[in-house]
Amino acid sequence: EEATMGTIVNSLIWMIIGIIVDRMVDYMMIPRFNKWKKLRVKKQSKQLYLGKKTVDYVRQYYSDHLYNCKIKNGSVQIPYLVNDSWSKWNFDVLKNPDLLQIVNTNKCDYPINLKCIEKRKKEGKHLVDNPSLFLHSVQEKNGMISIEAGVYSYFQRISFVYDFERETYRRVYGKFLKKEQIRRKYLPENIPSSFSSQNTVPLGADVAVIIKKNGQYLVCTHKRSEECANYQGITMVVPSFGFGNASKSSNPLLYSILSEFSEELFDRKEMEEPDNYLNPEWFYQQYEEIVDILKLQNTGEVSIRVIGGGFDVIGGFFNINMMLVVENETISDKLFNRIHGNWETSFGTIKFIPINSDEMENLLLNNRLSPSSAFAISRAISLL
Repeated sequence: EEATMGTIVNSLIWMIIGIIVDRMVDYMMIPRFNKWKKLRVKKQSKQLYLGKKTVDYVRQYYSDHLYNCKIKNGSVQIPYLVNDSWSKWNFDVLKNPDLLQIVNTNKCDYPINLKCIEKRKKEGKHLVDNPSLFLHSVQEKNGMISIEAGVYSYFQRISFVYDFERETYRRVYGKFLKKEQIRRKYLPENIPSSFSSQNTVPLGADVAVIIKKNGQYLVCTHKRSEECANYQGITMVVPSFGFGNASKSSNPLLYSILSEFSEELFDRKEMEEPDNYLNPEWFYQQYEEIVDILKLQNTGEVSIRVIGGGFDVIGGFFNINMMLVVENETISDKLFNRIHGNWETSFGTIKFIPINSDEMENLLLNNRLSPSSAFAISRAISLL
């Protein structure tokens, strides 16, 4: 009986020890491990987007084809691949509804990397499989452009971006030399002004929203939140977005700019599916910030223009660069006081910066601007 009692006591002791160890693993070790993984991913992202070795690598790879960006007295080559023609675009979006065309074309067959997507979701990334646009072609003819796009799933889009970024990171920071298989296939070193892609490269946009206050031009910037798919914590113009399907709109590019303007700067609901509405442009007459901007067409105090385009050679996507300039100081004051950002903005980081200031120059020279945003700001300065 004493031996049996001893066995029972020993079993109870080991059971209690097991419970304590389980609780320690659940409440201490696993959270600490997850925190370490999150910090590691954050460090790697910062290395990829801002690291000197990354910039040196792409500069060596693309040589003099990268854009020489100028802000105030600062000048530096940025990881943005353009040709001479694309760096001089200047087209009125309001007067040219066919600048962006959604075309029926061969669908992208790039595989979805579900394992990577689920991993990123667990890290807190906001990823939803809505329709998205890939670049089909850039056509230039008789002084005009047509950017043609096809529709695929967001999961295809983000799979390509994550695969491209991982290949770049391993090539630059890995212990063993890796080949640039994706880069060589999709981002050629020499790009003609009329360019046909392989229906895989994502299509995005950066819009420099510029207001006039006290006779000075200020551009709206923010730092990207940790929920964003890429460029977390980096200073960018806002809105900065990947295109949803805007095929039902009479002016797909204008529709995309205005919808993202409302979503990213005023935290309006997302309008990913214009097919849900008989009139996809319904918010043009209902959202105060859009009504104010469109009214300024009558006085010539608003300008919405495509000012360039190029490839982000770190993220692996093609961006259309634009500016939305409000000259009316009353409307500028309203925007200045009401803009607050949505989930894509790190809390409290919306900031209006004088466009050609020491502060903006320092952001460029210290490599704190995303490449596409730096390009958009530089082009806006030259046009304003």
